[in-house]
Amino acid sequence: MSRPRYRTDPEDWFRSGGHIHLSAAVQLLRELRKHRAHLVSIYQGEIPSTWLLRYRTDFRLLAEQGNGLVIQRFISAGDPALRPIFIWLLSKHASRFFLLGINEHCDDISPVVRKHVAKALRRLEAWALLKKMAARHPQDERLRWFATAPTTKRPFSERLRDFRTGIDASHAAEVVTPSQMPYWARESLWSYTPPKSVDVIRRMLRRIQHWVRWGVAR
Repeated sequence: MSRPRYRTDPEDWFRSGGHIHLSAAVQLLRELRKHRAHLVSIYQGEIPSTWLLRYRTDFRLLAEQGNGLVIQRFISAGDPALRPIFIWLLSKHASRFFLLGINEHCDDISPVVRKHVAKALRRLEAWALLKKMAARHPQDERLRWFATAPTTKRPFSERLRDFRTGIDASHAAEVVTPSQMPYWARESLWSYTPPKSVDVIRRMLRRIQHWVRWGVAR
């Protein structure tokens, strides 16, 4: 049985009515479910934990093409064992203002699914929802860590000092460089907002293109 791939063919343009990437996403996730069932039958239920590593390129393409609706569909109707993967893929399209249904799985019966939901909420900075989730599952220590672990990093001066303690500087005087200026850096102390999703950037570029062309489509 050949492994699933995120691939598109010229014929897909005609079969899918132009929605070629949606068609490729559906095909990949369907084949992934069948392939996992095939592996379960071979390994008698104990498949290697690293079996998904070979799909990194396919998952990256799936996330870049804006297939959030397809992934949402497979979360509810697909293989429950693949739900953590679907949650992770969906988090690539979500934001803290548009969770795309990730919050609907905060109380999933599977602790593995809850862990991936908590990781997604932490990455999206949905702190209020994450704290409520931890309060409803006080026995889950990993989930509580995602909700309470600090997000601020140590000061740069402290990290630089720790870095320099492990460097052999015995030959530093032998190195000749054009400049003898000491190292310095400027650190931004404010917290950044999550980056814009690929779908939002694509819509912005299309709108700019529309007005550059005076609102006339070619």
